[in-house]
Amino acid sequence: MKKIFYSICCLIILCALPVVGQETVEDIIELQVIGEALIINDNLPVAKELAISDGLNKAVEQTVGALVYSETQVENYQLIKDSIRLRSAGYVTGYEEIKTWTEQEIVKVLLTVTVRKGSILKDLDELGFILRRAGDPRIMVLVSENTLSKKRIPVRSGETEIINGLVQAGYKVVNCNETSRAQINETYLLATRREPKLFQRLAAEYGVDLLVLGQASTVLLGSYQGLISCRALMETKVVKANTGEILTVHEEQDTGVDLTEITASEKALLKVAKKLVASLLEDLPSKLAVVNVITLDIENISYADLLLAQKNLQEIHLVSRVNLREFASKKATLTVETTLLASQLAGYIAQWQDFSVEITRVSMDKIELVRK
Repeated sequence: MKKIFYSICCLIILCALPVVGQETVEDIIELQVIGEALIINDNLPVAKELAISDGLNKAVEQTVGALVYSETQVENYQLIKDSIRLRSAGYVTGYEEIKTWTEQEIVKVLLTVTVRKGSILKDLDELGFILRRAGDPRIMVLVSENTLSKKRIPVRSGETEIINGLVQAGYKVVNCNETSRAQINETYLLATRREPKLFQRLAAEYGVDLLVLGQASTVLLGSYQGLISCRALMETKVVKANTGEILTVHEEQDTGVDLTEITASEKALLKVAKKLVASLLEDLPSKLAVVNVITLDIENISYADLLLAQKNLQEIHLVSRVNLREFASKKATLTVETTLLASQLAGYIAQWQDFSVEITRVSMDKIELVRK
């Protein structure tokens, strides 16, 4: 009896093995790429490792590009690609080194790489949903000098690097006028104290949804054979413009070397800014995908009409809660918890038959209305 049971178990296992293997093959794709890296100080082994890393990243990027276009998910393609690239290590199952050679101080490696297609598709679906929900927020980037620093810090270069990184990733970045450095410092301090007044002014003036506020500092490390070394540190806060809520905080540091202190500081700041862009691209989509709390400011409204507005809002599909925050002098403030975007909620309100309003402004998390 035991022999029969053992034979049946073996048969079941043997029958199951081809199915498992087939699923694994369908989930994996194989492609060839060339990775490149600069040889520094004749250190070929380190350069080769960097070239292999470059090749693995390229394999993932090529896979993402093919999948995105085959799935027609071309909107915000760069942002999706960058977000996936930051997770690239988890997608590569293995690689084979085919050939290695050098060309003009650059080492090149031809690799055959196997990539998990299924994992990428799953994350693409998740990121696509997040980005659709994000509603293309308008962002302003402001980087200030640390108030304790007595030396001039080239913060504009770091600010520009962050702006360019966000723009290339598909975000809408709004430029401010020539705001004084003192006012930018004040903005950063207000973020620390969670005082929303200045944010709300910027939101109204520029139509901004999010503020990326940075504060930078540099320190002289020393000099050697005419070269000066500096370290730069920068902290960024991503703040909702209408409320002052801090969504995420990042801090990075790096060093730079050059003939002058100001140029060494600038090089260090650029390195730091690149790191911060990578952190922002990884963090922002998930931070934007939370349940929306949309503020409604309604003018010229009676209390009876306010009750009707609350009833109509609560009946909208995907609205989970409506809260009255304030009512005075025929002005009301409501908050609506919903998975809808503010623009989508405004569309529902505009169609109300028993409650005629003029919608005067819509931002990422606020709608302003006037009762007719």
